[in-house]
Amino acid sequence: MDIQNALQNIHRQIRGTLLLMMLVLIIVPGTTPSAISMHPTMNDEPATSPTPTYISLRMPRVRPSKADDYFCTGTDIGPLGTQYIHKFEPMSNASIAHHMLLFACDAVEGNLLEKGYWDCSHHYFSCKNMRTLYAWAKNADSTALPQDVGIRIGRQWKLQYLVLQVHYKHPISPESEGDESGFRIHVAQEEPIYLAGLVILLRFNLTIPPNTESNMLI
Repeated sequence: MDIQNALQNIHRQIRGTLLLMMLVLIIVPGTTPSAISMHPTMNDEPATSPTPTYISLRMPRVRPSKADDYFCTGTDIGPLGTQYIHKFEPMSNASIAHHMLLFACDAVEGNLLEKGYWDCSHHYFSCKNMRTLYAWAKNADSTALPQDVGIRIGRQWKLQYLVLQVHYKHPISPESEGDESGFRIHVAQEEPIYLAGLVILLRFNLTIPPNTESNMLI
């Protein structure tokens, strides 16, 4: 099962079924191997826009109409050249968002970016060659990577677009200003010593009986 199918199945799990999922941070030396590089022989592309200290990716004041709506928004980071993420700063609240996911990919389907946001339930595969960069839930604090560690993104690495997905707990009143949940993604242009990435480990249909001190998983 590939990562896109696995994540889609997560969203379709029956309520009451417990899903065990871990996001594992993998760190490797930045100068090693082409195995970690999409195009190791390509020259890096220079930035055509000023280098920011962070990229802000937030919902454009959306108003979900029902519980468990999934909305996505995205941005093109190609003009920034290669960047290295060193910190994820969530901008949301668990009373509004069940969880948020941050993806990177090399293309976004059709004119979805022009719309500002879209329904992820119907356009889940709109982010082509998707990689998961980060996940947030339950009012977790910001995550800063260790010193000299970064997650590499940019057009050269087929990670030209960042896409935010928010799973909304409840509808938001049409009379309200709308929700702006999202992330500040802190970046630097200087290449760190080590590169990092995420590996998702998960298990479906996990049942733990109540009032038990231990449970055998087979």
